Amino acid sequence: MLRTVSHLGRRIKKSVTNNGVGGTAVVAARFAWVQAQRLRPSVRKAMAEERAFDIEHDVDTAGIIPTANLDTEGDSWIYGNRYECSPAEEFDKIMASLASEDMSRLTFIDVGCGKGRAMFMAAHHPFKRIEGIELGKDLVASCERNIRSFRSDGQRCHALSVSCQDASTFMLPDEPLVLYFNNPFTEPIMAKVVAHLRASLEKTSRTVYVAYYNPQHAELFDAVPGLEPFDGGTWYRIWKAA
Repeated sequence: MLRTVSHLGRRIKKSVTNNGVGGTAVVAARFAWVQAQRLRPSVRKAMAEERAFDIEHDVDTAGIIPTANLDTEGDSWIYGNRYECSPAEEFDKIMASLASEDMSRLTFIDVGCGKGRAMFMAAHHPFKRIEGIELGKDLVASCERNIRSFRSDGQRCHALSVSCQDASTFMLPDEPLVLYFNNPFTEPIMAKVVAHLRASLEKTSRTVYVAYYNPQHAELFDAVPGLEPFDGGTWYRIWKAA
């Protein structure tokens, strides 16, 4: 009971910080609507597909977890969005866009990786290695367990790792990259991530793809010099620096 009350308090703090008091009331009403939508057949189907992936690959990645429920340090969690899986259909479209690239020279980094669902889908492609960055300590622990248990006959990248880091202070490695985002943050954190990306590209010229699912702050990437639109669909945007 006490844990539930604590989570509720953190949710209210986050909403008031991001939306104000009036906006928080709107958010609460939207939350009630979203919960009702989860009863729709299409949503139930998507949830069943998430569970099927977990059963097939011996992992636990399904579900939705609010950031207020996570074990974190500092206040960056206030600007984070809830954990939920990347849809396989849209992720496959993103990977298809990169099919002409030599993936073996690219490191795939999932920024805000949660339990690692996108990492495991990426592992079906021949990336040099796959890394996850996550702020929530409990999500990192889940991802680590999933990495140990993940099984797939189609796995082509076996170098998977995750680290507990604040994305707003994460420094990108100076190597060819695919940076993946599943709408992990609101603008205050994403702006810092983009600033680090811009500085990294200015320091070291190399191939970098940015794949952004549910791109709520796409304009931040549009403003990065040398980062050009590469592909896009209904639910995602991809940029490339070369």
